[in-house]
Amino acid sequence: MKNYKLIIAFICFFAVAFGSSPICNYSISPLQMAAIDFKKVHNYYNTNPSISVDTYYMAFDDHNSVALREGKPGCYIKNKTDYYTKILNLETLCLSDMIINVDHEDKMIVIGDNQPDEVNPFFANIDSIFYLCSDVNYKNLATGERKYILDLSDTEYSEYDKVEVTLDIKNNRINKISFYYRMAMNLTGDYGAEGSQPRLEIAYKNYRTTIANKYLLEKTAYIQELNDKIMPANKFKAYKVLDQRKKTRI
Repeated sequence: MKNYKLIIAFICFFAVAFGSSPICNYSISPLQMAAIDFKKVHNYYNTNPSISVDTYYMAFDDHNSVALREGKPGCYIKNKTDYYTKILNLETLCLSDMIINVDHEDKMIVIGDNQPDEVNPFFANIDSIFYLCSDVNYKNLATGERKYILDLSDTEYSEYDKVEVTLDIKNNRINKISFYYRMAMNLTGDYGAEGSQPRLEIAYKNYRTTIANKYLLEKTAYIQELNDKIMPANKFKAYKVLDQRKKTRI
């Protein structure tokens, strides 16, 4: 489902530090609670220089389905201002000077300039997502978690009708994000079948403040420079490299 690539920025937005300015001056109590909780999440990610998390991506045919259509493991690794994510068939490495996207489905490596204000989630602003919401609510779960429901149904340009974020409020971490797609899609592989509005869930487990696979944060794991030409690393020798940087020198 290539549409999953469209949620990468949104996933990263919630999966790491939530912006540089807290929400304030709201009179609605769910928004006030959100301001407190997400500020704590922001602090957790920012005060730990190294974080690694196991993730699991689950696709469902519609908003209410309990039958799993597809499930795949992934991971998120942060080291200071660098981070790595594995999302389905896409690996992304964000460094101070570049972003490397490895698309295993299309066998392509795309290199781009890092644009902190637009791409790097450490500079995302939490206010922007709440301004898009028609309504914000939360539920305190029996597990001790708190689930926020962000209603985007009245937002014209949103790809989602709703986003749910479940927080571990004891440890100030994200446990799960659920995306409720607005557009009908066919996940069955049967091109004659009628599509429905799918749901994507991302679970975050096994938070660690150490990094075992540090090589994933090295650009040499994905690309190499040979005679001033950028080539794929040996393990990706069948992949095409597309360098979209304005400055092409590593």
